[in-house]
Amino acid sequence: MLGAVVLGVGALVGLFAWAYASVDIPDENAVAVQEANTYYWADGTQMGVWAR
Repeated sequence: MLGAVVLGVGALVGLFAWAYASVDIPDENAVAVQEANTYYWADGTQMGVWAR
């Protein structure tokens, strides 16, 4: 019984380590350049867009 618990916990730890290592961290600067803010007047018409 104890061996099955240890094996199950080990499998979960291994699965978590594999998932953590396989996920890429995106470049924050590339994402920030893609963002743009759009401003609207009170009546809903577009005032302008501010982007880098």
